[in-house]
Amino acid sequence: LWTSIDLSAGEELPEDPSGFDCIIVTGGPMGVYDADTYPWIHDELSFVRRAIDRRVPLFGLCLGGQLLAAALGADVHRHDHHEIGWWPVRLTAAARDLHCWSHMPDEFTAMMWHGDTFHLPPDTIHLASSAGCARQGFATADGRVIGVQYHPEFDMTDVRRLLDVNELPHTSSQWVSTVEDIGRGHEHADTGRTLWWEMLDRFLEMHQDPRD
Repeated sequence: LWTSIDLSAGEELPEDPSGFDCIIVTGGPMGVYDADTYPWIHDELSFVRRAIDRRVPLFGLCLGGQLLAAALGADVHRHDHHEIGWWPVRLTAAARDLHCWSHMPDEFTAMMWHGDTFHLPPDTIHLASSAGCARQGFATADGRVIGVQYHPEFDMTDVRRLLDVNELPHTSSQWVSTVEDIGRGHEHADTGRTLWWEMLDRFLEMHQDPRD
């Protein structure tokens, strides 16, 4: 059973996050530093911190990963450039020690759509990097909180939706693909989604309540 909460549409978070088996914090076009423009960011950060304190498993995707990094005390800021398109991601050796990443190939191609980056929160494991962004993922030592910068969850319907409602940045960058190249990512999307669902299954397995 999944529950979806859209804060940008005015929906509200519950006070107590401990009723969830797992919380996935998703993306958006805004930044963590835009809380004055989007006041719900304050609410989401508070909710995430409460979830961390109560040891609820959390997985953050793109902006979601940045929110988790910020909640754990890391700096989140504008990157030197945008990274948009299908780009290779390489795992660190440390990622292999985490059960929900042990099935991942050493390198895979993932969908990127971001102009921000995060520093690694204190006492976390660096999971992955790309040529255009050194910090593509992190995890707390117990693997209970994981944030990634790339989009493991996107299929081509998601990608086309992004292309329909967003313009690519007008600034020239080697890390921004063309619309045509982005639209040819079917194989990467299919592979990425398979890896994502396996990762999520393993993540839930890692943190399943032994009383269940």
